[in-house]
Amino acid sequence: MAVGILSFLLLLAGPRALPLQAAAVEHGLSAPITMAESATPAPAASQGTTPTPVPGSAPASSSTGESAAKTAQQWMAEGHQAQKAGNQMEAVSDFLNAMRLKPASPDPLYALGMSFFLIGWDENDTSYYDRAAHHFKAALDLDPKYDRAAFMMGMMEVVHFRLKEAEPYFQKAITLSPRNHYYHLYYGILLGRMDKYDGAVEQMLLAEKLGPTYSQSYLSLGQLYSQNRKYRQARDQLERAVHLDPSLADAYYTLGGIYHHLGMNTESQSAYETFQRQKGAQPKPDPIVKAMQGSSGTDSK
Repeated sequence: MAVGILSFLLLLAGPRALPLQAAAVEHGLSAPITMAESATPAPAASQGTTPTPVPGSAPASSSTGESAAKTAQQWMAEGHQAQKAGNQMEAVSDFLNAMRLKPASPDPLYALGMSFFLIGWDENDTSYYDRAAHHFKAALDLDPKYDRAAFMMGMMEVVHFRLKEAEPYFQKAITLSPRNHYYHLYYGILLGRMDKYDGAVEQMLLAEKLGPTYSQSYLSLGQLYSQNRKYRQARDQLERAVHLDPSLADAYYTLGGIYHHLGMNTESQSAYETFQRQKGAQPKPDPIVKAMQGSSGTDSK
């Protein structure tokens, strides 16, 4: 099965060749917001000071401490491990340590944004989305070609139901990475939510062409066809989706209704029965997918 969009976005590319720049705070942003946020903003790293550490993290300036013994790459690797394991507080601490060592790199800022997004999703607390957006914007300011930060800026607008404001960010991500099938798919889903049917279909078909083994593309296009009563086209898409990933409970549910509309009652009953078996065994839903569909963190639990 193809890797999900969240797993893709949690992966960071290799070292980026960026010119030495000031930290994000010198681009008109306050210091990155930490879990132990204080009333006084942390001073800029470029002024020779150290941001207030997250509780549990070693002082970055300690000559004998753990922070001094690790490289930024090691902090990033540990942060990603914690992030994938769901330990977002630990991940935030690790990414902040990496940021102190490499203040001109957008990677720790992007990673911090992802952790704050995941905290907001799990807690169903939109205030964390604002923190996430702050860090994605800082990463994009440091590297305007950082396509994942552009995409996630769009996602932050989506979770606030500002679909029109999200569209330029998705378009920017596609411009920066035109062969990325994830971006085309989720831009298509966005267009579908904005009732731009033709554009949505075009983007989803392109996503299938660029990523032919990603089952979510066929599921999303099948659902869009079904919503517009194009049942034969929807059937083709959804059957392809469950062929690629037999665990897609949502696909079986939609297929049950499509088969019914097409007079295929035996197949309809079978699809609904499969849905009932699969729905409890499905892995935890990808928050990017659910957010794009308009669900909240609580809705998906």
